Amino acid sequence: MSGPLDSYMDSVRSSQELDFKQPISCTQPEHAVEIYKLFFRKAKGEILMYQNLFQGDVFVDVEFIREMERAVYRNVNFELIAQRPDEGSEFFERLEMLQARTPFAHYFEIPKNTQSNRINPRSFLVVDSKAFRLENKDGEAIAYFNNPNIARQLTERFVSIRRKLEGIRSI
Repeated sequence: MSGPLDSYMDSVRSSQELDFKQPISCTQPEHAVEIYKLFFRKAKGEILMYQNLFQGDVFVDVEFIREMERAVYRNVNFELIAQRPDEGSEFFERLEMLQARTPFAHYFEIPKNTQSNRINPRSFLVVDSKAFRLENKDGEAIAYFNNPNIARQLTERFVSIRRKLEGIRSI
């Protein structure tokens, strides 16, 4: 018997396989986790992630953390911009380990005294300059598997944010 998450993932997988250019709603944390896992599985070159608010529901999922590691070990460049949570995080511990062991994992920390929503109000993830997941200010999110125009704009935004952070660090 399949549940609502199974039905959701069946429609997501068929959209991805057909390279749809239609948005997929992925606001629920369990949907976000599944989209992220699928993106990490399918990535070939690069994943850029800006996380405005670090939400534990998504980043504590063991399988998500494994998919992140597998992608990095496949030489997929993974860059994360986020503010480190106050409590310990297996996700960040694993990312730091990967950063020390491979040239394909990079973490850029938003300083604690910086309001992350002033840097960028929306969290997003871009895969291979083609696919992305984007949240709006209200926390609603959509994903696209094939929208290179917006994915390119988000990639440019990510690079701009990274440059700002490098400027903050060098002061």
